[in-house]
Amino acid sequence: ERNLREFTASASVPVVDDRLFLRASLRDFSTDGAFTNNVDRRTLGDQSSTTFSMALIARPFDWLDLTVRSTNREDEDGPPASAMLGAGDLNCGPFGGGTFRFYCGAIPARARFTLNSDAVANVQEIDAFGFTRDADLVTAQAAMDVLGHTITLTAARYTDDNRDVGDLDLTGINRFATVTYQTFEDDSVELKLTSSADQRLRYIVGAYAYEGRFTSNAFTTGSFTVLAGNLTGLPAFASRAPDIFR
Repeated sequence: ERNLREFTASASVPVVDDRLFLRASLRDFSTDGAFTNNVDRRTLGDQSSTTFSMALIARPFDWLDLTVRSTNREDEDGPPASAMLGAGDLNCGPFGGGTFRFYCGAIPARARFTLNSDAVANVQEIDAFGFTRDADLVTAQAAMDVLGHTITLTAARYTDDNRDVGDLDLTGINRFATVTYQTFEDDSVELKLTSSADQRLRYIVGAYAYEGRFTSNAFTTGSFTVLAGNLTGLPAFASRAPDIFR
């Protein structure tokens, strides 16, 4: 249904018997959207994702385990099925002597969508509306057995670069558009001491440090041909939340 395609593969290879292992996995997913754009007959709401993970697991000594993991995910989504109500559709108000009107009741379903799919040439080299993401997660962990206790040190770094380009006027004419760039960077370190599982009193003691950075730049314009000119800031948004490593 909707040209749903999904491919998964995984492999685990012993590099050195009982001492060094390599694991890798791949997932590729894509599906067409549920609605059709009446401008060019393309589907709206297309989604595609590719995720590749690799882990290197080493046990140089019986009391020491080392693990390094890396995951990369790339998303590329087409423009969503979006529409807006016109001023003539507002059926409530104005209230209290004001001038603003509102819409009351269930929002009517749209059977037709007329949106831009491709952007004309522009200085930011954006060629289509939609959402793209390139994200990486890298973790390194060392676990040591010391006098019946386990000392675990874990470090992680997560980066996420995404771009959302939307048809702001929701028509088939290249009139208004918005582009949002977002960058997430997270670094964390955890040190943990765990007691033996076979003793009556069991405990975990640890410390955790985290630093996160987030930047967002959003611009709008009346024509993609001058996307870098006459810029006006808009609230940042993304068509999918950064939940890639749930």
